[in-house]
Amino acid sequence: MTTATLNVTYQGESRDVAQLDYTTADEDVLRIAAESMNLQVNVFVNFVVDRFDTEQGGQRLYVRPKVPFGADFLKFGATEKPGKTGTFLSSINIEPYEVKTNGWIF
Repeated sequence: MTTATLNVTYQGESRDVAQLDYTTADEDVLRIAAESMNLQVNVFVNFVVDRFDTEQGGQRLYVRPKVPFGADFLKFGATEKPGKTGTFLSSINIEPYEVKTNGWIF
């Protein structure tokens, strides 16, 4: 069993809530996330589970809201890795860029 840290983004806040098996099915991850936050199980019906390997060799699961838009991460150098419930991104390499707004550089 490979243990992963479960992070949940809910109502504008993000926090680590549990440690669980990295290969846990998405529907179980969403149920565990709800239970660990003392919420109703169906609260995460419009959420997705992202799976990432960390630079330190660990693994993380992220529960986040679905968004009506998206980016093609493969254009940014992401690598695909087969997962138990489908394909997930193992790393994303996005080149830094500058955005200039009213003289400020972000």
